[in-house]
Amino acid sequence: METVWTNLSALNQFLIEKISKDYLGIQTDFRDSREFHPKGVKLDRLMDLLQKAWATSYMSGPSAKGYIDETKFVDASIELFYKDYSGYPEYPQLFPPFEHAVSILDLLFNCGPAAPDYIWGWRELKREQILETNKGINL
Repeated sequence: METVWTNLSALNQFLIEKISKDYLGIQTDFRDSREFHPKGVKLDRLMDLLQKAWATSYMSGPSAKGYIDETKFVDASIELFYKDYSGYPEYPQLFPPFEHAVSILDLLFNCGPAAPDYIWGWRELKREQILETNKGINL
């Protein structure tokens, strides 16, 4: 069945959900922010949306530190986190040297079904290595 996309937003929502669920194994409910009828502009609009969705935490990209007013999150009792991309392992890319500033599509096209291991698997391996290193040590 062929889908005709009438706008970029609908295509983007479809791709985010498809990649998340089918390729990365993320199982969560996806909602369209328009369902919540957020009011305001910029950060005020985001805060209104988070409150209407009963959010208790919010994960932001690291570049947003320059414009996010953290006191708004404190006042709304919403815990604010910034995504930290450090420590992600390099994966084989078609054209070296390794480029970190790419989208999830680069990882999927270069690694296929192994892509989730580069996102989550290395953390589990690192945890197991730490546990093995500390075996027999009373902390």
